[in-house]
Amino acid sequence: MQFSINILFLVELLFSIYIDGVNQYSKRFRVWPETVAQLINIFSTYQLVNTYQNVQFSMSLNSLIKTYELIIFIRILKLLTLVYEIRAMRLIIETMRNMVTPLLYFLGVLFIIFYVFALIGMVLFGGKITRTSQTIMNNASVPNNYYLSNFNDLASSFVTLFSLMVVNNWMVTVQMYIDTMENDNNYLIFFVAFYYFSVIVGINILVAFTLDMYSSVERLDEERMKTLEMLEKELKAPTVAY
Repeated sequence: MQFSINILFLVELLFSIYIDGVNQYSKRFRVWPETVAQLINIFSTYQLVNTYQNVQFSMSLNSLIKTYELIIFIRILKLLTLVYEIRAMRLIIETMRNMVTPLLYFLGVLFIIFYVFALIGMVLFGGKITRTSQTIMNNASVPNNYYLSNFNDLASSFVTLFSLMVVNNWMVTVQMYIDTMENDNNYLIFFVAFYYFSVIVGINILVAFTLDMYSSVERLDEERMKTLEMLEKELKAPTVAY
């Protein structure tokens, strides 16, 4: 039964591609769940034909049944495309879509900030925070796993900087480093500088840009709705014969 339904949907998909063309078809977001489902369907049918004569056919059949259940789940996702008809959700979706390119540029700038501060952190604190550090072991205010927030390598530095950017127990982490560096408060400059560039400047710019993008999308949507209303009134207006 499910196989027959998949065949009917496949025929519908092919007709849509033939009528609309590949370019127009690919621009319609609503057809993508069905496209993914049909690609999985074609692969599953191919597997079914190849494993029909296999002695482990029953095991393969069970996996194919799970695949067809996945197709049903993906097809149900098509209902989510109806959310686009709700104006509030449409504004959010369009804002997120328009934010993709600026967000990539923002992530590039944020990566540079992380990389620079990670290098500085490895120079200042490399090898200072370890699992056996006496400063951490003798300090009950520092959680047991906070030795992982270190600058011993580039990957650990990026993780530590990310936890500082999201202000996850910021004071505990900073105080741990101050205590490790023999209570030298001059090292606060490093953490305050990173907080300024990553949180005060970076995150706030992202939030401000998102709000501005949402306002622009909302304004364009209102203009589109007004234009559609004007066209509808003009079409309904009686024509005058001369």
